[in-house]
This record gives sequence, C-alpha cells and structure tokens, in this order.
Amino acid sequence: MKRNSLKGLIAIERIAIIGMGISGTATLTAYWKLQQAGQLPDVSIDYYDSLENMGCGPSFNKDSEHALLNTRTNEIGFDYENQEDFQRWVEENYHSQAAYVPRQWFGEYLQERLKSMTEQLKAKSIAAHVESLCYLPERKQWRVQVTSAEPVYYDRVHLCTGDLPKMDFYELKDTPGYVHDPYPLRELPQEITSQTSVVIIGTSLSALDVLKYLQEVRELSLIHIFSRRNQFPIINPTPQAITFKYLTEATFQSYLTDYHGHLTYDQLLTWIRQECQRFAIDFDETIQDVLESGTGPLRASLQQRDFYGYLEAIAMELTRILNHHWHTLSIQDQDRFLDTYDQALSLIKAGIPDSSAQAIIQGEDDGQLLILPDVTDLRYDETSEIYQIIQDGGKVLAEVDWVINATGLDLHMRDLDAKDLLAQALNQAYIERHHAGGLTMHVPNKHIISPRFGDLENLHPHGMLTHGALYHINSVYSIQRYAHELVQALYVNA
Repeated sequence: MKRNSLKGLIAIERIAIIGMGISGTATLTAYWKLQQAGQLPDVSIDYYDSLENMGCGPSFNKDSEHALLNTRTNEIGFDYENQEDFQRWVEENYHSQAAYVPRQWFGEYLQERLKSMTEQLKAKSIAAHVESLCYLPERKQWRVQVTSAEPVYYDRVHLCTGDLPKMDFYELKDTPGYVHDPYPLRELPQEITSQTSVVIIGTSLSALDVLKYLQEVRELSLIHIFSRRNQFPIINPTPQAITFKYLTEATFQSYLTDYHGHLTYDQLLTWIRQECQRFAIDFDETIQDVLESGTGPLRASLQQRDFYGYLEAIAMELTRILNHHWHTLSIQDQDRFLDTYDQALSLIKAGIPDSSAQAIIQGEDDGQLLILPDVTDLRYDETSEIYQIIQDGGKVLAEVDWVINATGLDLHMRDLDAKDLLAQALNQAYIERHHAGGLTMHVPNKHIISPRFGDLENLHPHGMLTHGALYHINSVYSIQRYAHELVQALYVNA
C-alpha cells in the first residue's frame, strides 16, 4: 500500500503483470502465497496476455501429445514448494502415473490453478495486447496502454514477457520452406510428409521435440539435424539425494563476509571440484566428456545412470546457489565460467526422457537421422527451390525441401519487432540490454536500472529477461522461487 498525499489516506497499490506464461503465473502465485499466509496487504492485481497463452504461455499451450515435459511429474508444479501437486492432478484428471507426460497437460493444470488463484485474489484477467508503457516520474506510476482501450495506471509493473524472438542465423525468414518457430508442432505445414526432406537447426530440447514429432507423426524416413557443436542433452538420470558439504548457502555467505562480498572464479571452482570428489567424479574430465560432439555422451548416460544422477544433483544445486550469488563474481570471472562450464552444465541439467533418447539413438543407428558435421552455411537456391547445407570449403553436404529452426531465443533482443513492447521500452530508455543478454537490473532488489531514470523500483523483470544479470533463471523452479523471493521482499521483509 502507499499513502495518498492529497487525502492522507492509505491507497491500495495497483499492480500489473504483463505476460502470463510461466513467469507471469509464478508472479501471481507469489502474491497468492502471501495472501494464504496472511501477509499480503490490500492490493489490486491486473494481468495481461493473449487468451490462448493466458496461464500457460507458448511453451505449454495446446499441442501434440508427442511433445513431452523433460521434467518428471513429481518435480514440477505451479508452486515450487508444492511440487507433488501436479502429479496428483495428472492422476486425478488423466489416470496416469507416467513419469513424463505431454507438455500441454501441464498447461491445462496451470490454467486451472490460475483460475482458482484469480478468484481468491480478486485479480482481473485482461486478454489484450499491451502496446506501450509510459513512466510518470512525478507520480511514480506506469501508464499501460492496450489495444482499443483507455490507458490504465499502475503503481507497480512486473515484466514477464519472456517469449523472445528466435534466432535466425542464416537469414532465411523470407524463404518459402523455412519454419522459423516450430511450435505448436501440430501446426507444422502439412506439406511436410514422408516424401519430403527436412533439416532441423539445433540439438536442444526444442529440436528433439521436432525430431520425435517428425519421426512418429509425419513418419519421415530421413531427417537431417545439426547445430554449431552438435551436442545433445543427456538423459534424465536416476535421482540422487545428496547432503552438500561445499555447495551450501552457509559456505558462500561465510566466504562473502570474509572477503567483502567478492567471490572469485578459482574459489568457486575449488568448491565444485571438492563436492564432485566426494562422489568419485572428476569434474573437469566429465565436463569434457559431456561436451563431446554427437550422441556419445547421451549413450554413455544411459549406461551410467547413478553417476549422472550425482552429477545432475550437483549441477542443480550449483545453479540454485549461483541464482543468488552470480553478481558477486567479477564480469571477467563470470565470462570465464560461462565460456568453460556453462554449456556442459546446461546439457547435464536439460536431461531428456528415455523415449526421447531412444528416438535419437535408434534414428541414428537405423540411418533415419543424419547428424551433419561442420556446417558453415545454409542457403536457399531460388532456381532449384532447394535448401543447400554447406560445409567448410563450400562442399554441399545435403539438399532439403524444408528447414525447421529449433535454435534458442535471442536473449540479446537484437531482432525485436519495432511494435514489440520491449522494443518500445528500449527506445524510451526505460530499460537497457545487459551485455550478456536480458536486461540491466538491480540484482539484490530485482528491479530495473534505467539509463534514463536510474533505479526504477516499481518495474521488475522476470524469467528470461533476467538472463545476463542472474544465472539461469530459466527453469520452472527457479522462475517461481525468484518471483516468490521478490514479492516477499516487497511486502514482508521491507
């Protein structure tokens, strides 16, 4: 709440959540959790998104049931502190005890929970596109303009617009057989059939979704795939419960107290290696193994489930610690860690279900899946109307009819549409790109630092918008925890 200076009364704080995918839903959940604990003051909450994405975002929208969650049902939920809730919902609604279920089920579940929380919070759902934000410094308020409606004024805004544009490495957007965004999979062009040839750009989780869909639904007999490094995620291994000795909050806090809030790369690496040694893991050797090109690491992980279970547990705990303490490393040490270890840790944490692993391995063994090495270019030939995949030296590795882009998000926001809300906010200098991706922010207080107004204490980035300033706030768990910690700090710990 805030004091109305004209009347001397306490006014209800008006809050806007822009974007209601995982980040927006996590933010509303954080307010709901405070309400349930009797800690939420009188607030008024409006949230915005398109009707189809409300509560689930593009990631968990209606799609093919072949697109599975890569997280076990008992390790994900609407509330990071109540992760068994989704598993119960699956059993009640689909009578399934499967470890991995379709992603759209999670979207349905989130929408149900969103409806319930909306009613309890008396929040308002607004199915509209937010066109622009305008900051009013004299009032410390935000004017939110939506399509074909009067502007609305808010005291606090949560930016949860994490559906950033996909990267287009080969500038193919305007060519006829190019699919820039494969989701939803069920809406891939019907012309992609068993009689056509396809290349998938990327070997990430999105690429594997596309691969399985093309194998199982479109029944393609030959699929090409490549990425810059041709590195695949490992399987979701056997979970291991670990009591940590070195990678603990107490260890980090004690060190930071002694060294005036500064953490070094060398000390961080020492703790990681010491933790790994407790479980007979040679950290540096294993990192090199995981980074091997091709399906070798994936095949190895199928044979060493317990070993990779310990490694996954360490990688997850390290990420949770660095969520809080990434900013205590110098920029040079951050860059050094990212360059050396980040890719391998991402592959370890992005574990895939056995069915996805088998689809890759069986496809490669049967000659259905061709992993293309050393690709340097991908061109569209207008004369033949064929895409040519080029190797170093100009050699044509393959020719295909269709290109499906399954690369990552453009975290640096270099190719935003001029009408995009983030493009408008960048143009107005309300926000600024972080050198490592995402937006520049005040890390301890989780608000935007504006090149025009300095600290904007009532504008908060979430999800992928925190990418550079924070470390890996990109899982459902970490996004939910971040939102909860922010809202608690605003209303409980203030």
